[in-house]
Amino acid sequence: MNLIGKVFIYLTFFIVAFVISKNQLQKVNSLTADDLVLRINGAALQKDGKDIYTHKWVAGESEKYFYYSQRPTQTINGITATPFLLYTHKVLIHLNYCDIKLIWLAIELFFLFAAGFLLINSFNNFLNQLIALIAFVVFFTLSPQWMVHIESGQVYIVYAFVFSLFYWLEKNNSPHKKWLQAILISTAILLRPIFIITALYFLVKKDVEMLKKGVTSFLVIGLFSLLLTPAKEWKEYTIALKEYSKEVVDKMTVTTPIVESAISNKTIDCINKPTLRIYTAGALYTMQKYLYNIGIVITNSTFYIALCLVLIILIVLPIKSRLNSLTIEQFFVLFFLFYIIFELTTPTVRNPYNIVQWLATSLIVICSWKINITSSVLMLIGLMLTEDVLIVFKYSREIGESCMIISSILFVWNYGLPNKLNKLNTSKTELPNALRGF
Repeated sequence: MNLIGKVFIYLTFFIVAFVISKNQLQKVNSLTADDLVLRINGAALQKDGKDIYTHKWVAGESEKYFYYSQRPTQTINGITATPFLLYTHKVLIHLNYCDIKLIWLAIELFFLFAAGFLLINSFNNFLNQLIALIAFVVFFTLSPQWMVHIESGQVYIVYAFVFSLFYWLEKNNSPHKKWLQAILISTAILLRPIFIITALYFLVKKDVEMLKKGVTSFLVIGLFSLLLTPAKEWKEYTIALKEYSKEVVDKMTVTTPIVESAISNKTIDCINKPTLRIYTAGALYTMQKYLYNIGIVITNSTFYIALCLVLIILIVLPIKSRLNSLTIEQFFVLFFLFYIIFELTTPTVRNPYNIVQWLATSLIVICSWKINITSSVLMLIGLMLTEDVLIVFKYSREIGESCMIISSILFVWNYGLPNKLNKLNTSKTELPNALRGF
């Protein structure tokens, strides 16, 4: 790509980043930031040596323990973050909530645009960079899911950045690439344990070197984290997660945010009640919720792990004989599919802001339109439905994310229509091995 094209793309990106960041930062006072408040609660409880997942605020205690939904009839208090993630928030607990909300929103925007920049930079021609830029702005920076993400003060954009950085590293030939990827995923596991499923991906890929580096880095980082977050906290975390899984099948009442008068009457500067949320969005729920909706109640986590493995096997089997011929892009999408399937089969609550994790995969598939136009169009349709672009109807968001999953599977399988390969200025022998069937 020539210099003029690069200047145009990067200049446009930074102008868009500045305008959108300025606009969204101005909305900080209207955000409820309820999930951020819960994490601050957890960090404060962790710092003071109290039970992170069961302690509930009582009148006279620190406001940093306070949350509007105290769940008086339940043992848990609403905190779902890992001890390691809570530890990263300790630096914020001494600030007032006005400053905390502003700082966290700035952090969210940083990770959003850093991820977008890495992805756009990973494409090597002007047209694909332009397509990626437009898709990034329309479907991720202005979407209902993103607005719900920043309104809640969520952390899923960090996981989207992890995937974007992993892909960017995969596209670069640094001699330290695998170590950096191993450290990245090991850290991500401590932030969100379902990243552990990526170990299965490296087994399928038969990447022994990456497995060794991954195990080594996880052991080192894991042991270091135990110095910061004792094993007792991790045990309490796993117990709390089992209780939260019951919410999915209506075993617990979580819809009444204000129960006690002391809580109802209390106010904190810059913190709005969760009932005052402005934005709404949607996405797929977990398999546990859908099974419950048809009258099947299963809370056993072993069942869902088995279901996850079965689904992964069904995806891998058709390409088992040609795994070694998959392109970097196909391998990455397979990597993400392992993760998203594990997320969908995990017996817990899933929310609309999870959609932001699709950032890297969706841009990669859309920008592979010359290779598999079917997957690209289906991914575009999925994003439009999921992000409420042009058309909205009942279940449109759930159908949209389903289209995104199907699109990704077809992309990995190489099943779809190539876009007039005779016009690519590339001979059949020069195509990646995975495409030589076309």
